[in-house]
Amino acid sequence: MQRLVAVRFRLEQLLHYPITTEAEKEVNNIRQELDDTMATLRFLIKGLTQPRFDQHPLSSLIEQLTARLSAMHHLTISFRVTNREQEFFIPPEVKQDLYYLVHEPAHNFLKYSTGFRIVINLTWGNELLINIADNGQGMQRGRGYGLGMVSMQQRADAIGAVLAFNKVSRGIDIVIRLKNSYSH
Repeated sequence: MQRLVAVRFRLEQLLHYPITTEAEKEVNNIRQELDDTMATLRFLIKGLTQPRFDQHPLSSLIEQLTARLSAMHHLTISFRVTNREQEFFIPPEVKQDLYYLVHEPAHNFLKYSTGFRIVINLTWGNELLINIADNGQGMQRGRGYGLGMVSMQQRADAIGAVLAFNKVSRGIDIVIRLKNSYSH
């Protein structure tokens, strides 16, 4: 955390030099992203649920995530919600785990993949169906499941979600299913 604070201060130093308006905007965006990351880490370190998961519906949180990741990586992440009006109550701690189940593969795609397209779909009904598909290199032959996949499976198991990693001809297709067991 201290290293992130140090990076943020170094970033602030850039604003003391003559820079273009576009560069200043980018510095401010990066500063905001660092602030958000540090706040998130504080909650995660303490094992607490972040307030945003109590305040916003999951569809909106995932939409914000895709917009932020698209802007950071200058790529477009396709995002679609089907039957948004059927979005059911999910406890904040479960919502947080679902959010990170989407965040992990999206971030890894942008960081490691050779692909150029990722699509995230949420479908609401009697259950929540989340589908994350990309056209990257997929799972590397002989490497098996990585730490990210193992942690995703543990997170899904902890909230009672079903997680499937489906190999496709080019890329990977991840499906997350969560039954509506919270609405009365």
